Amino acid sequence: MIAALAPEVNFHKCVSDNENEHAASLKNHEFIWLEWGNELAVALTNNYPDLLRGKRVIVRIHRYEMYNGLAEKINYEVVDDVILVGRYMRDVFLRKCAPKLPASCRVHAVPNGVDIRRFQARPEARRNGRRLASASFIQSIKNPMLMLHAFACLPESYPSYELHIAGKTQEYILALGMNEFVRANRMHNRIFMYKWQDDMAAWLQDKDFYLSASVSESQGMSIMEAAACGLKPLVCNFPGASSIYPGEFIWRNINELIRMAQAPREPERYRSFVENNYSLDLQASNLKRLILDRHIIGPRDIIY
Repeated sequence: MIAALAPEVNFHKCVSDNENEHAASLKNHEFIWLEWGNELAVALTNNYPDLLRGKRVIVRIHRYEMYNGLAEKINYEVVDDVILVGRYMRDVFLRKCAPKLPASCRVHAVPNGVDIRRFQARPEARRNGRRLASASFIQSIKNPMLMLHAFACLPESYPSYELHIAGKTQEYILALGMNEFVRANRMHNRIFMYKWQDDMAAWLQDKDFYLSASVSESQGMSIMEAAACGLKPLVCNFPGASSIYPGEFIWRNINELIRMAQAPREPERYRSFVENNYSLDLQASNLKRLILDRHIIGPRDIIY
């Protein structure tokens, strides 16, 4: 996103574990962007308010900061704009933090942008393929055991459905459970595990669906990237899913998932959904508008 905002907006990036180094940067800049609403944002807004007053201060709040209480500890008296990635997360933020917001602090929803030039549409030859992909950290919030059970409910067919999972283990017990599921159900020839993929665009090229069973997403970037490649999204109905994805991409129970997997696929339409709503160029334009001409957008407005 930093590259997409240039040349109109240029950043001096400060990455350090030393709070004093960040404080020094505050003195030398009139525009401050705090990318994370984490412990650093809490410390800078509370410990150095005099360095922030009179400057343009933007804080971007992420999902985990909303749910672990950090967002509520930020001093919004010195913040001009708060950015979240979607309407649902914005509403959660306002329910939790509205009493702490001065009238001058504006709250926006600006989605993450997908670089559609990097994620290319898939070949026509696999329009009827049956390979499902999933990529995430192996952690409880991603609900991998539900994903395996849901996949196992897809009907036997020829060719068989396959599930390809790329990930990095964060909860070892879940990895053990997933391996035991594959062993006990004799699904070694249908469920395949991969290490984390640095080139997700290449890894997705021979896949046909993207399966998500997550219980929470702020947006679901891996889902968006897969859709940009023409994969059909199969998204479990997490809180706020309907504010991001059309209903045809969302399953609420196993029967709905089965119907979605068996329905005809339209790869061009999945890519168009991302291109028209979540492209990097579109979101960079929205951020430029927020940064460069703040008077266009009124308090509590949403950029979308």
